[in-house]
Amino acid sequence: MPSGNLRDAFPAFTTTCALITTDGPHGPNVMAAEWTFNVSYRPFLILVAIDPGNRTHDMILESQEFGVNLVAEDQVAAMGFAGHYSKADTDKLSSEAFDTFPAKHIRAPLIRGALLAAGIVLFCGSLYALALSSERWLGAVTPLGGLAFLAGWACLAGAFLAA
Repeated sequence: MPSGNLRDAFPAFTTTCALITTDGPHGPNVMAAEWTFNVSYRPFLILVAIDPGNRTHDMILESQEFGVNLVAEDQVAAMGFAGHYSKADTDKLSSEAFDTFPAKHIRAPLIRGALLAAGIVLFCGSLYALALSSERWLGAVTPLGGLAFLAGWACLAGAFLAA
């Protein structure tokens, strides 16, 4: 692989779809990101490729922050909705397709249910990778996935009890 050619490196990384949330001077927004890659477990890093012509790109530059919500299987329709409309067209987060909650460290809202997907990817993915490779450090990622999985179930239980 030629040095500096990131697009050629993409197939080597674990990939998933994500909903990217932002909150800036024009209010909150969500976009579908099919180019979301886990590039490192230690430190844990996710690469999200966003077109500079996209409104979300501008909002991230303005706010200097964003949320990454790994999509669960039952969020595929919401992902399609987020991918087909622009913030300029509609306030996507006001739709019933998204159940959001405030994040602790950023202004961008997070999407309920995405923690379950993150837990599954990190917990099961790290165990799978550990079983197929000799990379013993992957075992350190498994508890992070377990915590995300537990947090997802806690959010789900909280939403159930609040309803």
